[in-house]
Amino acid sequence: MAALAGMGALGMAWAVRGRSSTVFAPSVWRGMPGRMAIALTFDDGPSPSTPALLRVLEEFRIRATFFQIGGNARRYPDIANAVASAGHEIGNHSETHPNFALQSSAVVHDEFSRAQDSLAQATGLVPTLLRVPYGVRWFGFR
Repeated sequence: MAALAGMGALGMAWAVRGRSSTVFAPSVWRGMPGRMAIALTFDDGPSPSTPALLRVLEEFRIRATFFQIGGNARRYPDIANAVASAGHEIGNHSETHPNFALQSSAVVHDEFSRAQDSLAQATGLVPTLLRVPYGVRWFGFR
């Protein structure tokens, strides 16, 4: 019986955090087979350290995806805009970076909707990608 409970817990852990899990929402975790590329991503910004990172990426002519937090974009709109102006992709990383485990679909929707607005206002772009804080997906993401 304990083994069965352990298997259930493992299954739920994979559903919530597994990179290839599609239980709670679609998940993009691999590129096209045969394409020699790496996706470089940064989470949780923008922050006062972002401009230094942008200088390094520019020096090496590298483009990345920045999964930004809406609240941070409102706090540092010029930095959020500098990321977009440099040609980097902007992704939605929620408004306040909560852990979504055990949260209602209304909370999930509110967090990402508010972030979409914050990011669009700061960058002029509407993100098409979303990354869940802590990698924790939950009911309500579909």
